[in-house]
Amino acid sequence: MRGKILGVFLAVVLAMTFLVGACAAPEPEAPAPEAPAPEAPAPAPEKLAPWDKAPSDLVVGYTPLSDPVDESRVLFDEGIRQGVEAVGGVTIYCSPSPRGGAVGDPAVQAACIDTFIAAGVDAVVIFPCEAEAIVTSVKKCNDAGIAVFMFGGFIDEGVADVVLSQASGDRVGGTANGEAMVAALTAKNGEPKGLVLEVQGSMKTSAGVDRSGGFHDIVDQYPDIEVVSKDGGWDMGEGSVIIEDWLTVHPETDAMYFGSAACYGIPSIPILDNLEMWHKVGEEGHVILMGNDPAGPMLYAMKHGYVDHIYDLGWQFGATALAKGMMQYLTTGIAPKVGDTMPVGEEGFADISIVKWTEYSGLIVLSGGCSVTPELSNWDLPALYGNGFMAPPNGISPETGAGLWTGD
Repeated sequence: MRGKILGVFLAVVLAMTFLVGACAAPEPEAPAPEAPAPEAPAPAPEKLAPWDKAPSDLVVGYTPLSDPVDESRVLFDEGIRQGVEAVGGVTIYCSPSPRGGAVGDPAVQAACIDTFIAAGVDAVVIFPCEAEAIVTSVKKCNDAGIAVFMFGGFIDEGVADVVLSQASGDRVGGTANGEAMVAALTAKNGEPKGLVLEVQGSMKTSAGVDRSGGFHDIVDQYPDIEVVSKDGGWDMGEGSVIIEDWLTVHPETDAMYFGSAACYGIPSIPILDNLEMWHKVGEEGHVILMGNDPAGPMLYAMKHGYVDHIYDLGWQFGATALAKGMMQYLTTGIAPKVGDTMPVGEEGFADISIVKWTEYSGLIVLSGGCSVTPELSNWDLPALYGNGFMAPPNGISPETGAGLWTGD
């Protein structure tokens, strides 16, 4: 069965069409003898897979936000693939990034999903390039009887049907950074005031919207905190240009908040250094640095006194958890239920929980997050994204005695 589905998929991707000649109608046959009375049906199994297939026959289509551009995207892709393969299934991958870049093309992603539908996959996992643009594709999957699972995005309740969506508490991360920003500006300026550059994640994605929204939920309560927000599109190059152009014109900037410190925090370090604005927390001229996704260099910089706050959303565990819940559903017909947990087993991180957010279709696979601060001195937690999944320098790197982050 799997070979048949994969064959159909390849045929669609290569856009090969063949005309098949019509078959002649067969000669009529003599009537068949009367069939014997049917036997009583066997009792149904207690748990029936939705498509009544062996796990080894399950095929899942996966289309990500983009081709892997950093360690996080590799983690997402591997988490989905390994979860499917753990029960013997197979994953079909379709890239929305024909020209590369941090975010794929929504139209190409929609075409990927059309291909999955034509191939007859059992489920699709979508990491949406644009939250709103994917609705039509989800409805098509619903019409075809294909189960839909979302990573890093949501579908509104009543619009289309999703079984499970992965979430990483993006708004919680934004809120945590907002609260830390108010405290840091108060410590720096004697009251909650100052000029802040916010480099957002893509505001066409749920994560970008929520990380910015949670931050503004807090800082907008303080009229003397001026925030200038610019969409960096989850792109390190684009974020670098935004930061350098802004700081060159506005050296009076008090702070920067990064929708992703992995995307924007890393390039901010040499930019600040080149502009002679790279100073430790508490020193004259220090630019407050905060964000989500603690990349290794940012943890190393915090260890040496240069970074004020980073929030680890725990999404490094999210793809594996989503895949586990999906395969449970596909192999048993029973989805995880509200209140279920999936152990993480890592210091600083709560277990993943299954929750219901009434505004969204389906249930939510919610990862727990962790604030990383100089006060907590917890930059060396092994499971932090930058420590567990990135090469040094990071929060557990040995002292070098020299280098940009030590100030030597």
